[in-house]
Amino acid sequence: MKNLSERIVQILKESKRISESDIQKALAEYAKDGSGKLRNVLVRMGLISDKELTAMLSAELKVPFINLAKYKIDPDIVRLIPEKLARKHQIVPVSRIGSTLTLAMVDPFNIVAIDDIGLLTKSKIDCVLATEKDVLDALDKVYTGESEGISDLVNKLGGEDL
Repeated sequence: MKNLSERIVQILKESKRISESDIQKALAEYAKDGSGKLRNVLVRMGLISDKELTAMLSAELKVPFINLAKYKIDPDIVRLIPEKLARKHQIVPVSRIGSTLTLAMVDPFNIVAIDDIGLLTKSKIDCVLATEKDVLDALDKVYTGESEGISDLVNKLGGEDL
């Protein structure tokens, strides 16, 4: 099975959304970077937005896309997975129906995450795709209990110093 980076390259080549030259530049940058992810390199270089790339992956992989920014996550479901594990695998539990737990993930090829969460929760795991930014924002929101950012609070208070 191909990993996520290989699938991204394949999808971009097939879609002709990004030139072969730009793909090669991004791959060179990715190889130099060493610690990052190809999707982050592509976004940082301005070649594609994270949402557009995630939508393309969703269509190609036939894995539903979820806009976590507009999704209300049940705190009871979040308690099923320790924060450290959720952050490590960049996953957000979004629903549970019977013995099936649905996870929003950045990387649906992360079999280790799927297996870990399945064993921990004794659940069958279904995956949906989400952007990395949405997953990180949702993790901050659900595990810190903050439903609003500091700028939202300042605006509510009329810009007064906190």
